[in-house]
Parts: sequence; C-alpha cells; structure tokens
Amino acid sequence: MVKPTTTHQAARREALRTGAPRYQGPPCKRGHSGERYVASMNCVECLRDAKRDQRARERAMRPG
Repeated sequence: MVKPTTTHQAARREALRTGAPRYQGPPCKRGHSGERYVASMNCVECLRDAKRDQRARERAMRPG
C-alpha cells in the first residue's frame, strides 16, 4: 500500500471542505491514477473494475 503524502492529505481535506466527491490521492497498489473517493478513500478505478466484474459474474449465473 502506498502511504499518502501531506499533499494527498491536503487534497482530501480540500475536497471535504468543498464537498467534492473525489480527490487526487496516491496511486493505488494496482497502479491506477490515484483518483479516490473522499468518503471511503477507495480508488475510483478499482471500484469501477470490481463492479464490472461483479456484473459479469451475475450475467454468467443467469439462466438462458
């Protein structure tokens, strides 16, 4: 896991202050850009990939 720097922490605080849903944080362990959600600090791209994979698994389980 990449440790956030003071700059990233300041970016999150600024996003919290302004009400922005995302901020530019450190790159994630998978090497994504570093765009993160303020509320959870999760990587936007990782969550997008996980949701896409979940939908694919659900489609595979459907009969027909």
